Amino acid sequence: MQNSIIADNAVADCSGTLDAASTGNIIESGCGGGDVSGDPALQALSGGVLPLGASSPAIDAVACLTGANAVDDDQLGTSRPQDGNDTDDNSDGVDTDECDVGAYEFPDPTPATPTPSMTDNPTDEPGMTDEPAMTDEP
Repeated sequence: MQNSIIADNAVADCSGTLDAASTGNIIESGCGGGDVSGDPALQALSGGVLPLGASSPAIDAVACLTGANAVDDDQLGTSRPQDGNDTDDNSDGVDTDECDVGAYEFPDPTPATPTPSMTDNPTDEPGMTDEPAMTDEP
């Protein structure tokens, strides 16, 4: 099991053990084996998923899976990784984008900034020119 969340569980719900290949998991209570601890702050069911709350320890908590186990998009089709908490998560002085634990990727809270671009805007109307026009389109 990798990069998974087990929440609202109790010791009686657990059986067996996780092997060494099980990494990046949040196991909320009693079972052990989770790499990230605490309440995953799951929100109410919405659109078929349990989204992460803004304070979730699952946000940007684990390295993204690579190779055969790579998951490029979350359950809703959002690309991974997003920088859901805009912080230097592993204290290396660089704000790299880690993946969120679980099937949902918390969106980047930084609003996209439109990039001005030049477009050729030809016209046949009198008084208009073929000069490039500034737009907010990328």
